[in-house]
Amino acid sequence: MADDTRYCELGDPSELDGYATLAVDTETDSTNAHTARLVGVSFCGERGRAFWLPADRFDAVAIGRALRGKRLVFHHAKYDVTVLERHGLPLAGEDVFDTMLAAHLLDENRPKGLKRLARDLLGEDPVEYADLSDQLSLFEATPELAEYACADADYTFRLYEMFRPELDATPTLARLYDEYELPTMWVVQRMERAGIRVDTDHLSVVGDRYRARLAELAESIHGHAGGPFQITSPVALSGFLY
Repeated sequence: MADDTRYCELGDPSELDGYATLAVDTETDSTNAHTARLVGVSFCGERGRAFWLPADRFDAVAIGRALRGKRLVFHHAKYDVTVLERHGLPLAGEDVFDTMLAAHLLDENRPKGLKRLARDLLGEDPVEYADLSDQLSLFEATPELAEYACADADYTFRLYEMFRPELDATPTLARLYDEYELPTMWVVQRMERAGIRVDTDHLSVVGDRYRARLAELAESIHGHAGGPFQITSPVALSGFLY
């Protein structure tokens, strides 16, 4: 951590008022956004300074007022948005930026994890979650967790400062992000949250049709091969082909 880094507990949501852009990071007791309990939230609106809010002081109404009208930056927004929505803070319609989506668009071959990006692009040596002393028993918001969470918000904010100009420098990428990738994230988030209706009878009919077609193809392949063999086996298939 740099000497000028300042991480502290959020005393009042009004402390966030002066920021037009805020990186937000949730800490939970599970990687499943639909069942995870909130442990706390961290906020960063300038590099090197972040705030931690433990779950027992999380007032969704007050935080919602403090965040309204700001650009909210997440790394893997779909997860954080779902967790916050489940804890009384819906963010649909807010100005959201996802550094994980941006990282993928700017270089689809690089790792997308926040810690790896912080290491590769920001020159940081981040603490991994598995290295925290309490790990998944962290439903108590410890100072160690607070520092970990604030660092994540700080990394996210700094990646946003890097990625947004890079996207804007290539209009086709900026358009792809703004008009397709981010809207699709919201669609998928709502689908995962609400579920989708499936016509099981129709799926059964389609399944029977494909199974029958696969049987026809297998019979034809066996005819050309001069006898049956396991078509799905790469070894058996290569023996027939070569």
